[in-house]
Amino acid sequence: MIFSEMRKDEYCVGREGCDLILPEKTANVSRKHFSVSRVDGRIVLKDWSLNGTYVNGTEVGKDRTVPLRHNDLIALVSPEMKTFVFMTTKDAKGHHDYHPDEVKEKYLVSFVIGEGGYGQVSLVFDKKTRKKYALKYVEKDPEIEDSLMMEVKILQQLDHPFVIHFKELINTSDSLCILLEMMEGGDLYARIDPENTLTEDTLKLIFFQTVSAVKYLHDQGITHRDLKVSLSFEP
Repeated sequence: MIFSEMRKDEYCVGREGCDLILPEKTANVSRKHFSVSRVDGRIVLKDWSLNGTYVNGTEVGKDRTVPLRHNDLIALVSPEMKTFVFMTTKDAKGHHDYHPDEVKEKYLVSFVIGEGGYGQVSLVFDKKTRKKYALKYVEKDPEIEDSLMMEVKILQQLDHPFVIHFKELINTSDSLCILLEMMEGGDLYARIDPENTLTEDTLKLIFFQTVSAVKYLHDQGITHRDLKVSLSFEP
């Protein structure tokens, strides 16, 4: 997803002659694909393309406009080609207030991307570098704090291309906030589809990556203990 700030009343996005030029690999994107404007105090998106602009999975339609709201996902050409997250501090007030100030000072917190037994995982953006990360937020509980700190200690030691990278821990009086590499491909469980099976070559690659990561962990004296497709992610 591309991160950009809206510093004027209208922006054009496309392949040529726009305020924001998209990479060459987005060949199906129109020269002027869509624009985002301030209109009567609202932010609206206008679709200029022939190939489609989607907001939260719904096609806008050429020459049509839709209002944008906080955390709306903008996709180009197909609903799966998610390129932007629209965020506004005005609409964001009151959102994610449970995150500590130490997090909000450094990161823009977007939407929740997952939930587990210990807490929530949200998409966040580093305010300085504009890079995206996964933020695991857990309220402190004496019964689980030791195991979480052990998890952090292990992650800090690991460096392997097929193991999620640890960025930092923000440890406050009330919570543990673990910043991790963002894996946008989703988990392998979501790829299990009887009507759309994976190719043998793809399965071989997944198996190789998994075994390589597990061997690396074993070489470090670490046992995973919860290896399953729902905890295997794609970049």
